Formats: sequence, C-alpha cells, structure tokens
Amino acid sequence: MFTRFTNFFARFASGRNVLIAAGFYLFLSIVFRLLWAKDANGDAVVMLDTCFGYSPDYVYTTIGTYGNEGRAKMLFLNRVIDSIYPFAYITFDMLVIIWLYSKSTANAAVWQRLCIIPPITFVTDFIENIPLGFAIANYPNKISDGLLQISSIGNQLKWLSSLAFIVVAVVGIIRVVKSRKAA
Repeated sequence: MFTRFTNFFARFASGRNVLIAAGFYLFLSIVFRLLWAKDANGDAVVMLDTCFGYSPDYVYTTIGTYGNEGRAKMLFLNRVIDSIYPFAYITFDMLVIIWLYSKSTANAAVWQRLCIIPPITFVTDFIENIPLGFAIANYPNKISDGLLQISSIGNQLKWLSSLAFIVVAVVGIIRVVKSRKAA
C-alpha cells in the first residue's frame, strides 16, 4: 500500500511540480505566519505549533494571552489553515525526495524508503493540532493534561521528522550534484 502511495507522487515528481508545490507551500507559510500570527495590536503571538514541546500549563497560559478575538482566529487557523498546510508540505516533501533521489540513483527502493518521513511529519502534525484545537475551543475550561502531553510529543516528533526531511533533501542535492559531475 505504501508503494502505491509513493508511486502516486512519483508520477508527478518533476522539477516544475516541485516548484509549484514549493510556491503553494511558501504562500501558505506566509499567510500562516504573517497574517494570522498577529494580535489585534499587530503584535506577534506565540503559535504553539512553532514551539519545540510545551507543558499543559504553558498551553493554557499562551491561549489565555490570545484574548477572545485571538482565540477565535487561532481556532480558525487550527481547524482550517492548519488542516490544509500539512497537505501542502507532504506534497512538497514527497516530490522533493522522489525527484532528487530518482535523479541520483536508479534504485527506486532508496527514495521509497525515504518517503516515510513526510507521512510521519503529516501524522504527528495532526496528533499535535487536534488536542490544541480542543484546548483553544474549550478555554478557559481545561482538557486532559494527558492529551496536551500527547500533543507536545506530536509537536516534537513533527519537528524531528521535519529536520530529517531537511537532512534527506540536502543529501539528495549533494547526490545530484555528484552524479552530474561524474557524468
């Protein structure tokens, strides 16, 4: 089944499609960070999913700083924009891995194994976001500290798998450059 998943992306792994996916991902990143991450005064707010781990107390303290309008905005961000965002980066990440590694190796098994990283990032992002959405929606009532701890673990795993993607992409770029020099 995973091979079918990766083969689906492999059909679209071209330099042009990587650029299109990068543009969409960049657009969402700009919207996400610049337009939505400001309070009523235009000051930046702490976005919990940009932290590397957090305690339940930190979550509630942070959510409390948003105010009613900010919580409404953050809930929209959590439920709508942050549901689209993972699809943007899983598409970009999958296309980058497949495109780079298919250029530097004839062995499809290499990029197919590396393609496990974007789905891990994708799943752990949702593991993080779902409890955060509940916490924002239910504020000032608290949800289970255990759910927020799971959210924090999802957050940390998301960032670690994002770092793994960056390493894989850099290695892929190096492999492509070396294979072109050898040719």
